[in-house]
Amino acid sequence: MPGLTERLCHCPNGRECPWQWTKTFDNSTIFLNNRSILKFCTQLMELETCAYKQEAVVVHGEGDTNNSYIIPYNVTISCICPQTHYWKLQKYTYEEHGLVQIFRCVKKRMCESLEFCGYIRSDLYSTYYRCTCPEKHLCVFKNKTQVNVQELLYSGPAYMAYCYRY
Repeated sequence: MPGLTERLCHCPNGRECPWQWTKTFDNSTIFLNNRSILKFCTQLMELETCAYKQEAVVVHGEGDTNNSYIIPYNVTISCICPQTHYWKLQKYTYEEHGLVQIFRCVKKRMCESLEFCGYIRSDLYSTYYRCTCPEKHLCVFKNKTQVNVQELLYSGPAYMAYCYRY
């Protein structure tokens, strides 16, 4: 699939926002899913690795008319979530000025063969992994039934994926 860049904000003082995908992650990059990264205007060296049960990300946003998805307008990241972990929705609340999602960073465990391993977005086919499939397995979907998911910076339809041997 071709690259897709979605600008969420502008850097101050007219600086160019880093947007290119690089093979090695620098100090202004955070891993989101297997096809998405977050790039920041400044270095993130002052952020620590997320601690157990720490509130890692707070997203303030507006919902659509029936609150089936969120349009973020403010995202605050408190810590770095390593690629061996995933962003888990911890809390979802309605407030006077919109919706608030709180995510924490959770370690991916090892999956078993044929076990649920993550959600695959139905539009971009990016995968939000929940666990790591065994050797010689892939996390894929076969059934095209969609479920609505709440992931970091994405709310909408996705396929349920399972560890299948290849």
